[in-house]
Amino acid sequence: MSAPLQMALSPARRDYYRASSTTADSKEESGRFTITHPFHPLRGTRYELLERRKTWSADRVFYFDCNGTQRSFATNLTDVLPPDAFVEASAGRAAFRVADLLELRERLDRHLAKSEGVDHV
Repeated sequence: MSAPLQMALSPARRDYYRASSTTADSKEESGRFTITHPFHPLRGTRYELLERRKTWSADRVFYFDCNGTQRSFATNLTDVLPPDAFVEASAGRAAFRVADLLELRERLDRHLAKSEGVDHV
């Protein structure tokens, strides 16, 4: 199997995807990553990158903790991914994306409908 072709080995399903051949991933090449999510308690902590892989449909970065135990973080909590375009463009002026707010509204409507005994909205 070629290096760009990676296979996620899930017992329920096998997904094939290609790693981008047009963009370099400097974080993976450096072998380190930082927790960047603004609300994560370990924000700013740097770790040695063991590997990055897709597990159970989630993109994760793996590292060894101080006890030598392998652990992982969701990739979107780290600087491994490029900065989010929305976050960059909004420059702190918008706390939520419109699509996320609409999804929240749908979920709340479904929840309220279930609690009132209505099966549809």
